[in-house]
Amino acid sequence: MTDYQERFIEREKYHIDLVNKYAAIIGHYYSHHDFDKLQGELFEPYSLSKKYNQFYNTTDGLTDDELEEYNKATLKHITRNPHHPEY
Repeated sequence: MTDYQERFIEREKYHIDLVNKYAAIIGHYYSHHDFDKLQGELFEPYSLSKKYNQFYNTTDGLTDDELEEYNKATLKHITRNPHHPEY
């Protein structure tokens, strides 16, 4: 595993913890919030998105092919997860 993938996992777990911390205040808990980004087909494209910036979701520095894969992963993520009500 590369350093940027390890940083991505660390950042994503932190994000999940924050979501659950603040959701609990209003009586919710998302047991699987964003876990699809940490495993399977979405992991590689999402971990690439953090390649050049550890703390912000950025696609700066990605090749056109990497950006295409990232965008496909994003569409899969937002259409498969009910915490994205826009879909």
